[in-house]
Amino acid sequence: VHGAGVGKTISRMFGEGLKKIDCASWLEKDRTLVVIGRKKSLSSTVVTTWKYFDGSDKSDAALMHLKTIDFGIDLTPRRSFFETPRALLSLSVFHDVGECLNLAIISETGALSVVQISKNGEYATKLNFYHNVCATAWWSSEAIAIALRNGEVIVENVSTGRRILGDAPECFETVAGMISVPRNVDGTRRARILLMECPKIGGWRLISLNERTPLELVHAHMDLEEWG
Repeated sequence: VHGAGVGKTISRMFGEGLKKIDCASWLEKDRTLVVIGRKKSLSSTVVTTWKYFDGSDKSDAALMHLKTIDFGIDLTPRRSFFETPRALLSLSVFHDVGECLNLAIISETGALSVVQISKNGEYATKLNFYHNVCATAWWSSEAIAIALRNGEVIVENVSTGRRILGDAPECFETVAGMISVPRNVDGTRRARILLMECPKIGGWRLISLNERTPLELVHAHMDLEEWG
């Protein structure tokens, strides 16, 4: 959900704290709304989280405010200070209930900023983490999948810089979008990223990048009769 589409409704509900709403993301599993906006100064990014509680009828349903974090800086720089609402702003969220809230914010210039917020409200930011970014999705609480405009996809640990899938990027024609769809294997969370590729010949391809154990990799190579 972006910009003006949610700005008027959310601004009325959230009061005078935010002057502009830049982006929002709904986490269905947690029934939580994450909103990114700016204060009246327009130079400070503010993140608020809201929990939705169902009532016995529509009049009892409500969004309850959980957290507000004012970063004091603009996490989503624009080409022009006077351009509002901001276009092409994307938000990817990883939420581990009670543990962390991670945000990946793509500005209209293609610059990626990453914010990792701990359960006690402390946070770490990496501004302009990557450039020419078109899509992101969280691989885990520490690693993020990043699609570049040239079709390259990498999965990188935000803190250490280690590339999860190897040093060389995965290469595709054009990545139109990505989403995190983790698998549950014997009660253990396994990362999985689904991405949409648009080949030059037209049409679409849905591609899955999966976290696998060494044993699963061996079985995969055996199935493909890859013995080298």
